[in-house]
Amino acid sequence: MRSGYRTTLELLEGDHSWEASLAEKFETLAGEQSEPALNKILSDIALRCRKNNDKIGQLLHNLSSEAYEVTLKCPICGWGIPYGSSPALGAEVKCELCAIWFRLEEREGDYYLQKLGRKDRH
Repeated sequence: MRSGYRTTLELLEGDHSWEASLAEKFETLAGEQSEPALNKILSDIALRCRKNNDKIGQLLHNLSSEAYEVTLKCPICGWGIPYGSSPALGAEVKCELCAIWFRLEEREGDYYLQKLGRKDRH
C-alpha cells in the first residue's frame, strides 16, 4: 500500500467490495423477476454498481501507483499544493495562492500538512 493514503485506500477498498456485492444482489433480484419492467430496472441498477466498482478499482490502482502525482489541498484556502510522484516527508512547500508554507508529514499512514506560516515575515 502506498504511504500517505491509508484512510483513503481503506475506505475505497470497502466501497469496492460493497459495490461488487450490491451488483450481485441486484443481478440475483433481476433474475427472479417475471415482470420485464422491474427486471430491466434491477438490471440497470446492477450495471451501475458494476461501473461504480470499475471506477473505484481504477482509483485504487491510480493511488497505489508510484507515478501518481500527489497534490494536497491547502487547509487555509483550498488550493492544490503539488508534492510530485515521490513526496519527501519533511518537504516544505508554499501554497501559491495564500503564500502559507507547509511541511509534509505523515500521521498514522496519512499525509498531513503542518502549517509553518509565512516565511517572508519575521
